[in-house]
Amino acid sequence: MLAEDDIELARLMKEYFTHHFTISLIQNGIDAVPAILEQQPDLVILDVMLPDKMALMSASKFASNIRNTAKTNKTVTVCVPVIYFSN
Repeated sequence: MLAEDDIELARLMKEYFTHHFTISLIQNGIDAVPAILEQQPDLVILDVMLPDKMALMSASKFASNIRNTAKTNKTVTVCVPVIYFSN
């Protein structure tokens, strides 16, 4: 699962990762929590500046909440401040 609000960056990341994984795209923190609980992804790539991230809690706290929930405690959550793509 990819949680990213920048549409262009989300499109690029989804295009890149789709070759290796099934990708679900979430564009805000409010939608991320129910989607993570429902889909129980193996990996969540979380934009640290994601809007509406559960009342603007820190990305590390958000990730910790995912890891500490019984349904998603095996989900790997990666908080990404910057991604750089190069050819």
